[in-house]
Amino acid sequence: MADLEFLKVYWKQYVLLEKRMLDLSDYVAIHPKNYAVFSSHFISMYLTICSEIDSIADEFCKELNITEKERFGIHNKINHIVSKYSNLESWRCATKFPNEGINIVPFAKFIDNESADWWKVYNNIKHKRTERNGEQYNYELANLKNVLHALAALYMLLYKMQKEFYPDCAYACKSDLFEIVIV
Repeated sequence: MADLEFLKVYWKQYVLLEKRMLDLSDYVAIHPKNYAVFSSHFISMYLTICSEIDSIADEFCKELNITEKERFGIHNKINHIVSKYSNLESWRCATKFPNEGINIVPFAKFIDNESADWWKVYNNIKHKRTERNGEQYNYELANLKNVLHALAALYMLLYKMQKEFYPDCAYACKSDLFEIVIV
């Protein structure tokens, strides 16, 4: 994929999602005290963000020359990416000022056939939205915490893909919400 196509197709979508998150932060501050806040806007964002993660992970695997069969399912895609860049599972996204300094490590639990909690919740919202998980409905898990973690994962994948495959791209992937901390 050419640099401009990458930016038009994927980065532009990320920027729209990040802007929406920052706009929502005028009403629900990005702070751990608000992690449980859920809304219809968060459901919409969550479904879109995780769909984008699946798509960008697939594109990433194509760039790594992973066959279609080998990259079937999010576990395979993320496992291929993490095995190629083993330190990616320990990278973190830190929220920037003026937001609370939140550190997110979105790929720490993507090992073998395990998924990160935010991805498990996404699947429950996608497929079983009105079922109960204990005392709450699955749709109530489309909350600030899970949306923020998913958005951090999307940013991290886009950032890493741009650095690896499009390093000469005139427009670097810079976030107004996150900064990457490489451990």
